[in-house]
Amino acid sequence: MNASMHSSPHTVHRQAPSVANFGVPQQRLHVRGRPTFCTCKAGGRWLEAAVQSTAGRPLCVQLGSAASSAQPTEELEVFKSGVQGAMLEPSVANKNWVRLLAVSVAVLAAARFSPAYLSSKALGFVHLIAFGTFLGTNIWTTFVAGLTMFKNLPRQTFGKLQSKLFPKYFALLSTAIAVCLGTITFAPGAVLPRGQLISLGVALGTTVLNWLWVEPVNTKLMFDRYALENDKGSRDEAKITQIKKDFGKWHGFSSVLNLAGLCGVLAHGWWLGSCLTLLPA
Repeated sequence: MNASMHSSPHTVHRQAPSVANFGVPQQRLHVRGRPTFCTCKAGGRWLEAAVQSTAGRPLCVQLGSAASSAQPTEELEVFKSGVQGAMLEPSVANKNWVRLLAVSVAVLAAARFSPAYLSSKALGFVHLIAFGTFLGTNIWTTFVAGLTMFKNLPRQTFGKLQSKLFPKYFALLSTAIAVCLGTITFAPGAVLPRGQLISLGVALGTTVLNWLWVEPVNTKLMFDRYALENDKGSRDEAKITQIKKDFGKWHGFSSVLNLAGLCGVLAHGWWLGSCLTLLPA
């Protein structure tokens, strides 16, 4: 319901919330004669902007929407670009792989030079937790969650979701297998069979390779294809077909690496099982 106050020269007309292009409710404010504030929600955050009407004419403030009743001012354009752009370029120290490397080096160094801080049983417990985390996460994502989302989500929605999940997925697996390798290598008096070093090393190497190299290439190819498919002009079908072929090759490579990591951890699990003795109740 619209409400108007005609007794004041500074009339503010409030309309019902509309839905902008990014799909969230938003207030539209028509402002006369003085600066005012408008609020909107974008990217999960509430934003506030000061807007001055031009030449006494009302300005419809509706960030992100093409259904504006007036051309936005230069200040509003600057505000919009500031809202949508990155706050800053992250430094190398803020990269996740650098953080993981620093933490891993610190933990491995502490385990190597101060093994007495954790008992053999505590190290065994941590090792099993890390092993279970890798195995459960890999099996669930590869054989259950991924296939379910692929069959029930629109293709581009599925791809965009996976582009957010896969970096976290490979980072978690890399951390888990690094913990497995560290706890069993630097445990007091541990003598690890060569075969177990190979199986865990293969799992770690393939997973890190997927995380830092193959997955980013796959994601870039996917979004390049989406950009061409969503182009409102003439579609370059030949380029779309070529990107589709390239994506298929890299995706297959990623799947092979993921399977190799899983096989390496399963081989280690067989060895772990041979070391366990299940006591009767």
